[in-house]
Amino acid sequence: AIRAITETDPDLAARVSNLNATIEAEYRLGVLLKLNLTPPRSLSGVALPSALELLKLTADSSNTADAMYHLGDLYAGGYGVEANAAEALRYLKRAAAVGHERACLDLAYVYLDGTLDHANTDTALSYFRKCAEFGGPYAFLAREELTYLEEAREIYQQMQRGDAGAAYTLHLLLERRPNALSFATAMDCLLKAADLGHTSAIGK
Repeated sequence: AIRAITETDPDLAARVSNLNATIEAEYRLGVLLKLNLTPPRSLSGVALPSALELLKLTADSSNTADAMYHLGDLYAGGYGVEANAAEALRYLKRAAAVGHERACLDLAYVYLDGTLDHANTDTALSYFRKCAEFGGPYAFLAREELTYLEEAREIYQQMQRGDAGAAYTLHLLLERRPNALSFATAMDCLLKAADLGHTSAIGK
């Protein structure tokens, strides 16, 4: 409908084109300022807005998924702004809701590792699945994580039934995870395996 109207109204077409160019420029400048840890305060004597201001403007005025993702990342990491878990989650979830693949992946790790919010494996799995469905650059990683988590869940159920080998296998799987929560859980599994009489666990 917009194309049909702008094709018959050259002035409107020019205004729409200028608006889109402005939104794109605001977004790109916002990302550049975000990536620069010590961004300049002015350019050719003109004061520059912050990355936060530009990305908020773009996200709120055009519902741009990329802008919402970068805003979430800004708040999560405290890049040039006070870290804010609630705002980080709000923007990351908004980006994921409109199909941003990386936002889905980041949210999956948020709920897998318990950063920004309480850990929730089911929620993590749902975001990994959503990311995998896109088939983009992060889909392979999401599918790898899904395979890992589903395998770990099955082994965990075996451990709960008193299988010492399963407890030790789960310990080895979790030990490779690069976060303190998984390492602590891995040690719990190791102790469980040892209590169940697993020779390698007792030796370790």
